[in-house]
Parts: sequence; structure tokens; C-alpha cells
Amino acid sequence: MMQSSQQSDTYKIQMTGLSANFFIALLVAMTTSIIPMLLNSSQAIYYTSLPFYITIVILFVCVICFRKWGIVASVFTYLLYGFVLQLPLKLFFVNTLVNTCEISLMFLAYWWIKRLKRPNRNMYAKGVFYLSQFNSFLILIFLSYLAVCMFGLFKSNNYVLYAFFGITVLITVIKICIERDLYLLYYSLFIALLPSALACLLSIGFSDVPVNLIVEYFNTWTLSNYILIQTCGYIFYQLLYTKPSYYFKCKSIQEIDASTIAYYVSLTIWNIVIIYLFYLNFFHLNNLIYFFPWALGNVFLSLNLIFSRYNDAENVENKFDWYEKRAIVVENNTSGIITIISFLLPVSATLLKDIPPILLVLFVANIFCACLAVGLIWVPATNVKFMALLKTLKTVFYLFAIAFLMLSVIMIMFSPKKG
Repeated sequence: MMQSSQQSDTYKIQMTGLSANFFIALLVAMTTSIIPMLLNSSQAIYYTSLPFYITIVILFVCVICFRKWGIVASVFTYLLYGFVLQLPLKLFFVNTLVNTCEISLMFLAYWWIKRLKRPNRNMYAKGVFYLSQFNSFLILIFLSYLAVCMFGLFKSNNYVLYAFFGITVLITVIKICIERDLYLLYYSLFIALLPSALACLLSIGFSDVPVNLIVEYFNTWTLSNYILIQTCGYIFYQLLYTKPSYYFKCKSIQEIDASTIAYYVSLTIWNIVIIYLFYLNFFHLNNLIYFFPWALGNVFLSLNLIFSRYNDAENVENKFDWYEKRAIVVENNTSGIITIISFLLPVSATLLKDIPPILLVLFVANIFCACLAVGLIWVPATNVKFMALLKTLKTVFYLFAIAFLMLSVIMIMFSPKKG
């Protein structure tokens, strides 16, 4: 229920910390489950054996930030992923269990390492992160590995994977030996290597992996996860080492701005749309190109969600005028999008052999969101709270219009043409 407050110029919504944690975990799961489907051009039956499974890093960061709720997000992620890919029932449950086990082992190892009573020479343990030579090498290896995976070089040569693994191990061992860094050794063994190896062995044992594929399956899963966790994952580990947890106490009462709720709901809707399109197998083999409209919508909506926590109008004398001017900016920008949409629909009807029904639905959604962004233009000048909420709603529908527009354009590009 919306709560008014004299100290605030926006509506507030109260909920328990348990509910807030649950909704955060659900949103993380929806976004995280989509990423590997978009970044990998082909889906294997044993999808976790893909050479680039960046989900493992995202979920590792989640358990650092949200502790046990990161594990909950992991369970939701694998359930959603298995459902969308329509995995066989046995593989669906086994895959969910072994991957959740992997994340849980990482969390336990992280919890153990942070509590070791040993002298720590690492700067990040003192709250300082800097771009050392070692960190620079890690970033370079990760970016190179990402590029190689995106170009699909693993399809013809698995030795590329072994080379990246060897280089990562080599620079890690050098770093450990030079600085006698036991913490890095523990991280490399108990977070980056052993959880993935154990989870892979469990998957092999319960998923009926063909005998002739066991070695390749184990190497791909274990070595690729090690590369990602030891490079990209270790960078985040350093950045977040001294940061506090971000989850709420379950019995606490949280007062959340209505604008934050609006951006959360919009993010949920946007990811549900993409998940539904995946479930319909609409993207086919063009997954990677659809990463960009999905990322565009998520980045803009996520940033607005984060920034909605701050109130820049706190010291503004005329708050109504401050919010109204920002709403007008949104309206002016949306008018250009409506013009583009009005041209795109007849152009697509002229060029395309058959307009896919889902494309027509997206056009309708696009026009609907754009019109909503400019529809309401008057609010009583005494109602600052509603003006602030209206500014948020106009921004949400404006961002939806941009995201749906980009998605529609890409669909037109990859649809069969006349002639």
C-alpha cells in the first residue's frame, strides 16, 4: 500500500525484508538465465559444458553480495534455464542440483577464506583495489577468452581451451610464489577449481553422459569455469572483498520508493518477453545479435532503478516544476520514436515476404508504450508526489519504446524478404 510522508516528495511502499530479498533473487535469476542463451550460438544438450558460461561468475558475485539469497537466485536461474530449453526431466533436475551444489561450495569456500586468521598482504583485503600487473593480465585473458568464444573457435579446436587454462594457471602460480599469497592459492583451489570439478563429476554420474564424451565434457566444464572464475571472478572478488552484504534482514520492514518498484516491474516484464521468445524458439541461430536489444533494455532500466534510490530534488524550491521539466523531456524524445515506428510498419509490410505474428505484436506494444509516454500531460500543480510518479512512468514507457523498437528492427533484418 502506498504510504505518504511529509519528508518525502514521492510515494513509498512498505514490504518485509524477506519479500524484498525474494524479488531481488527472482530478478537476478531472470536476467542471468538469459545471458548464456544469448551469448552461445548453439545449445548443447549438456548446456553447462559450453566453453563460455559467464553465468557462473554472475552467480558467484551474487553469493558474495547476497550470501544465501545468492544461492536462492542460483536455483531460480537453473530452473528457468532448464524450463526455457525444455530439457528432459531427469537432466533438468540433475542439472539444477549439481549447479546449485557448485555455487554452494563456492559460497562456503568464500566464507571460510574470509575468516582465516592469517597475515594478509593483499591490498584488496584492506579495502584498496588497484590495476596491478596481475590484474591487468587477468582482464586481458578474460577479454581474449570472450572474443575467442564469441567467434566460435572451440568448435574445431579444443586446444584453445587448454592454452587459456595453462596461461591462467601459470600467471596465478607465479603470483602465488612471488608474493607467497596463500589467500590466492586457496581461492584458486577451493573456489575456482574444486567446486566445478566436483559438480561436473556429479553431473557425469547422474546425467548419463556418453562414455566417449566424458573426458571432453569434464575438461570443458571444469577448465572453462576455472578460467572465468580465476580471471573475471577474481577481479570482482577483489572489488567486493571489503564491501558489506546487500541483502535485507528478513523480519525488517523496508520502505521502498514507488519509482523503484516501477523500474523493477518494467525490468521483470522486459525479461519475461525475452524468455517467452526463447521458449517459442523464435531467435533460432541468431541468438548473439539479440543480445544487444536485451542488454539495451536491461542497462537503461537497471540504471534508472539504481538512480531512483537518490533524490536530487531534495533541496529544490519548486519540486513540481523540477519533475515536470524532466517529464517534458521524455515526451519530446518520444515523439521522434513515434515517427520512426509509423514508417517502420509499412516498410516492413513492403519488404518482408510474411510479417511474423510476433513482430506485429511487438509493433503494437511499441506504439502502445510510445503513446503512453506522451498521453497524460496535465497534473494538478499541488500534487508533487503524483508528478514524480508520472515522470517515472513516462520514463519507463519511453525506455520500453526504445527497447521494443530495436528488437523490432533486428527482427525485420532477419526475416525472409520478398523476391
